[in-house]
Amino acid sequence: SICYVYNTSQYLYLHRFDLIKKMSKSGFTIYAIAPKDDYSDKIRGKNINFIELDIERKGYNIFNDMKYFYKLLKIYFNLKPSIVHHFTIKPIIYGTICARIIKVPKIINSINGLGYSLVNKGFKSFLARLGYKYSLYTRKVVNIFQNKDDLNYFVSNRMCYEKSAHLIQGCGVNLNRFRSTNKDDDWFNGDIKFLFLSRMLRDKGLIELVEAAKSLFIDNDKFELLLFGLPDEGNPESVTSSWLKKISEHPAINWVGYTDKSHKEIDRCHVMILPSYREGLSQSLLEGLAMGKPIITSNVPGCRELIYKNGYLVTPKDKNSIIQSMKEILENREILPSMSRNSKKMSKRFDVNKINYQLKKLYD
Repeated sequence: SICYVYNTSQYLYLHRFDLIKKMSKSGFTIYAIAPKDDYSDKIRGKNINFIELDIERKGYNIFNDMKYFYKLLKIYFNLKPSIVHHFTIKPIIYGTICARIIKVPKIINSINGLGYSLVNKGFKSFLARLGYKYSLYTRKVVNIFQNKDDLNYFVSNRMCYEKSAHLIQGCGVNLNRFRSTNKDDDWFNGDIKFLFLSRMLRDKGLIELVEAAKSLFIDNDKFELLLFGLPDEGNPESVTSSWLKKISEHPAINWVGYTDKSHKEIDRCHVMILPSYREGLSQSLLEGLAMGKPIITSNVPGCRELIYKNGYLVTPKDKNSIIQSMKEILENREILPSMSRNSKKMSKRFDVNKINYQLKKLYD
């Protein structure tokens, strides 16, 4: 059996359900362990069981964290899984310690970005580094990173062994689902639609993007900035719904809320834009690649790997850099079809079947 442990059912379903189905078809009994939400029932299926386990994502409360640790330890003791695969910081740290105590044969962790706990300095960053080092600094654990910068950060800070660190770029994208239906002449008709598809977080570059759109609109009003996603109450970088509603009063900015049909929204836009401060490997941009969208994103780990003759890199936290790239798109539409073709070519590297094949090799 395999236990998949995440801090939300939603992201386990959206980002890893192809992997779960693949391993289920391979003969494994699957246990998905996560807090219950609207996606929990979607995970259940043949040989796929859902186990509800609440976790406090925001901050560090020693009593709640120890409660989570004890419950997860009990689950592992009862199930005695062959493999455990953890995602996000608390399941990785606590889950790895539990699995080592129970002596689970194969322990795998997907470290999908550094997260605000490591990027921001201070006591929380110290606790995060200490937790990672205590749980992961052993040759018995397999750690997967989505970009070389994150891998090197963990190895150089002695939070994991180099031999236990593996690079697998992203969660993969389903190329059958994410296919463009737009025609070439769509690039030249009407306003350009820029799509920001993400959680509504400051460290995604959201504030700078909104300010850039406001400034650009003064000289060029032939565009619309669409914001798809929700605030994240469990993340200190989250903006508020009231702020999002306020900025949507601007004629060029439209916060639409959440969609679980991201392929349809990507298909309606012209350009994907994500001026993030740092990523593991952006899933929304991978989906944009597959659908042949030109991309504007930051010259940072987890973003710059997705740009090669298919868009523009901007300086993180720099409003003017974002304005310039958006302006280039608006004033040079003839380059968009070529960028679109280059995005589609690049997306083949991130086919979910290729990514899951790499993961399955680590399970053996």
